[in-house]
Amino acid sequence: MKKIVGTIAAIALAASSAFAGVNVGMGFNRGLFVPFAMGTDSKPTMGISTSWGAEPRVGVSFSASSEQVGVVADVKMDGGTIAVNDNAYIWVKPVSWFKMNIGQSFDDTLRGNFCFGTWDWLRQGSVMLGEDLTFLRVTDGDDAGNAYQPLKGAILMLDPIEGLHISVGLKTGYGCKNALEVFEKIQAQAGYTLPGIVQLKAQWIGKGKEDDKVRGVVNAAVGLLAVENMKLEVGAFFDTKKDEDIKVGLGWGMPVGPVSLNANAQVKIPTNKDNKADLVAGLAAGFDCGNGFGVTADIRVHQKFAENEKTDLGFGVYADKGIASGTLGIGFEGAVNGASIQSTNATGDFKMAIPVRVQCFF
Repeated sequence: MKKIVGTIAAIALAASSAFAGVNVGMGFNRGLFVPFAMGTDSKPTMGISTSWGAEPRVGVSFSASSEQVGVVADVKMDGGTIAVNDNAYIWVKPVSWFKMNIGQSFDDTLRGNFCFGTWDWLRQGSVMLGEDLTFLRVTDGDDAGNAYQPLKGAILMLDPIEGLHISVGLKTGYGCKNALEVFEKIQAQAGYTLPGIVQLKAQWIGKGKEDDKVRGVVNAAVGLLAVENMKLEVGAFFDTKKDEDIKVGLGWGMPVGPVSLNANAQVKIPTNKDNKADLVAGLAAGFDCGNGFGVTADIRVHQKFAENEKTDLGFGVYADKGIASGTLGIGFEGAVNGASIQSTNATGDFKMAIPVRVQCFF
């Protein structure tokens, strides 16, 4: 009997050691119930939505790791189906300054996000800005407007000295016959941070070949760190294709006591006479009322600088309350002209919706 008990204890001890680094988590991506939505050219409707994914996304994340190796896997359940979400990879870290992901993953270390307000509710089409505004993550996407596909292949990440991060993305099927072909498919970025002063970032995003010439995007950004608690960054995207517009993005955010202020903007600068300048901008203010309760007001605009182009306008007012393991909120949104309201059938010069938002995580 003692031998049996001892054997069971040994198995239990071995199992606890083997799975000491295993983690499981669940999340519910901003489920949005829309009891009322309509437009000047549409009838009232009711629906459900989410800020991203299908309506709504319930996800499970699994990870296991030791000090030098680990695995990560995300599963999504959208619309009654089960599939792999963004991450499914093995990582290895043979030395403290080098890490490699193998499989399907991102590297967000230097990503230039400026998301706030309506971005986390029913998004409003042409007037929205947020992710990858100033600097693109390492991804399978090819520019700031297509950054949601994980890179399938390998991501090499190096931090050789304090403040310096280097990341190289190599997609599946990567290969080259000569030095120039390396630039067709590779994404390589580097960022250097002087604490309390500035962060400098630059990268090359390969976009293949066009007219027998290598095509890609050069992306550079500068972030100001000199003002405590303030985030300010400007970034630009230059496509080597001559008729592609230059995109310049700016993001700013700063808390002032219980008030949080955020702004972002992107200007498209035409590179030939047939293109026209284009501006998208947003501004939001939030107030922390205490006890987990907060309110936010947000306004967004999109203007094409061409004849007879109307200004697209979106706005929203929201109230949120923190609850156990999540939040509960309600808002009012409006969209004018070409601005839309996500996942509603509202059409016309003016659209409106009342979203109720639930978010939870375990």
